[in-house]
Amino acid sequence: MLGGYLPLEGDGPYRAAPPQLLGLLDQQADRFGLPARMDYELIIDVNSEEYLRSGHMRTFLGGEDALHERDFYLGHHESEPFIKAAAYQLRSAVEYPEHVDAGRTIGAALEGMKTFDAYMGAYTRLSEDVFGTMMRPYLGSYPDGTRNASGAFMASVQLAELMLHAPTEGQTKYIDESMRYFPRWSKEIMKGWHEESARGGNVTDMVLGGELRLSVDAKTSLIELLNKFLDFRLKHLAVTRKQIPIAFEGRDVPVSRKQLAEFGEPDILAEGAKGTAGFDIIHVLGGAAYRLIANKQQLEEM
Repeated sequence: MLGGYLPLEGDGPYRAAPPQLLGLLDQQADRFGLPARMDYELIIDVNSEEYLRSGHMRTFLGGEDALHERDFYLGHHESEPFIKAAAYQLRSAVEYPEHVDAGRTIGAALEGMKTFDAYMGAYTRLSEDVFGTMMRPYLGSYPDGTRNASGAFMASVQLAELMLHAPTEGQTKYIDESMRYFPRWSKEIMKGWHEESARGGNVTDMVLGGELRLSVDAKTSLIELLNKFLDFRLKHLAVTRKQIPIAFEGRDVPVSRKQLAEFGEPDILAEGAKGTAGFDIIHVLGGAAYRLIANKQQLEEM
């Protein structure tokens, strides 16, 4: 209900919303241990589970437009288990290097990543009018600076990357800034995996250190997995550029792998960021692609 006021500018949403609504949100948040503002878990996971149970999805839009909004949420919910499974497959190789078939485990992770990437391809057909024009105003940041629900807070994407390589300074900043917005199930896992990955508990460091031995086929599968992860990042960048052109106006945007290999990890909190989640979306997605390219090059050179 509060989201319905967000298209108003400045502090308009809080001035226009009934005071009783703000008080009720705080009360219910305390009572049930939920956030007092919309987040990824509520609009994607809880909303989709309710749809699967009852056939009803809460949307801001109506009519035919509501079907596109429904599918936007549902697509995130249905795709995440595939990259989450990939993250846990990689995790098993890291935890039990002497007891797992690394080739089979990485191969299973690759299949999950392929399916996840295929879901992102479907978003290239998302209506620009529905998302860019109609939906986004309801998903903007709150007047007090609280970030709204965003695909940027799909936790399993970060978990998969943490199992592939040690966190960089840029990724750590992103995780720290996003921690309060990740789904509740993921927060302690994210903290633990981040700490372990930083200490060398990730596939790349263990392969380079000889703790995880890969056959030629297993190494090929790992490189292909990184390529598929990178494909996802490139599609995400393309979809975002199409849907949120205002965030890209007047800026040089890396599009080729060569450009992204030289992009580095610029500040995700750069002034004037226009991404839905309050980050500089070019720096977030470009930096993530850069990390995967650097990771792939590291493994190819071993």
